[in-house]
Amino acid sequence: MDKKSVVFVADLSYMEKLEVALKSLCAHQGHWKIYVLNENLPTEWFALMNRRLETIASEVVNCRVSAESFKAFSLPSAHIHYATFFRYVIPDFVQEDRVLYLDSDMIFTQDLSPLFEVDLNGLGIGAVVDCPTTTEGFNAGLMVIDTAWWRQHKVTESLFDLTQKHHQEVYGDQGILNLYFKDAWLRLPWTYNLQVGSDKDQYIYGDLDWYDAFKGVPAVIHYTSYNKPWTAKRFNRFRDIWWFYYALSWEDILLRKPAVKLNFSDMVGDFSYHTAV
Repeated sequence: MDKKSVVFVADLSYMEKLEVALKSLCAHQGHWKIYVLNENLPTEWFALMNRRLETIASEVVNCRVSAESFKAFSLPSAHIHYATFFRYVIPDFVQEDRVLYLDSDMIFTQDLSPLFEVDLNGLGIGAVVDCPTTTEGFNAGLMVIDTAWWRQHKVTESLFDLTQKHHQEVYGDQGILNLYFKDAWLRLPWTYNLQVGSDKDQYIYGDLDWYDAFKGVPAVIHYTSYNKPWTAKRFNRFRDIWWFYYALSWEDILLRKPAVKLNFSDMVGDFSYHTAV
């Protein structure tokens, strides 16, 4: 079986979160080639990960990115790191003609193989609308990328040029990507990027319909904004799913042990009490 290629961006402070995302990715499918764009992840981490992933015919590739050219770009929020701009250089590292870009603050509850069969209809990317922020632009946390198309159209160079001109006017690199692709991107089903980081904010805005807009558990849970599941406060849906994959051992995942089919409450039981002070 050919390996399917995915790419993440991470820095040292996000190494643990990246590993939880990788656990959820590998729990449903093997045969991955995983590119990690970074400037400071330890080489020992890559060596250990590669030894583990041999079991499921997968590998992780250490892609060192020089950060100096990105540090001058303005960031829209304190919880966003300048490494987010590393997405511009994906075609410089990824050899394959199609790659799936994934944020490190995601959890994957299903096999993502169907995304590699999506017909992009001659477009450079497929993504999910940035709901509830807008009904027009896309969220850049998950992108099906035609890297051959990017190289042919010199997308990387164009993104840098646009960023130099507009980085203070838009929402980080996601805003630049939306400026470049405008309407020339393929809309993917909402299940592939449900942004539960918006739960608390939508509740404050009085948008209670937001909670019913998507039924069930999505294929990709995206813990956007500063409301992360690893923080002490409990605001958003599917927090327990992140902790479930955090608790799973690599042995459970790589050997496909029964624990992979459980959930967080199976591991720890139900909380006897909930208290607000």
